[in-house]
Amino acid sequence: YPYNYPFTPSRKFLRNILIKTPHSFSFKFCRTLVAFLWPMHRFFWKHRNQLLIKNMRKGFIELSPIVDYHDNYAELGPDLLYAWAMLDTHDTLTDFYKHLRTKEEIANTLKIAGMQSIETIYAGNGVEARARKPKKRK
Repeated sequence: YPYNYPFTPSRKFLRNILIKTPHSFSFKFCRTLVAFLWPMHRFFWKHRNQLLIKNMRKGFIELSPIVDYHDNYAELGPDLLYAWAMLDTHDTLTDFYKHLRTKEEIANTLKIAGMQSIETIYAGNGVEARARKPKKRK
């Protein structure tokens, strides 16, 4: 993930706590958190075209620890959006192996590993890289 990975203050706070708790607790916590906050995410999405709600929604999204894809993938519909919110909120708040890197750092690591034709870009979930393993000479 890049250094500007979408951490909100509430995500940072909860992550610092949840990565120290048993997996069973953190999963139940995330499931309960999403179930509790999701109706408000849906409300703000449904009424997003009303000026007051639009302004309130922006602040709410910044405060909420829930990963919300309404703006990016509304065509998925409410059930899949909820499932993605649950999965990505849990991932964001509990994964142990989130390493923040720039595309240049990833490219340098690939170069040190002996890779060639290295391309790195910011896309998708963060930094995406392509490289080729050199052909072995006989």
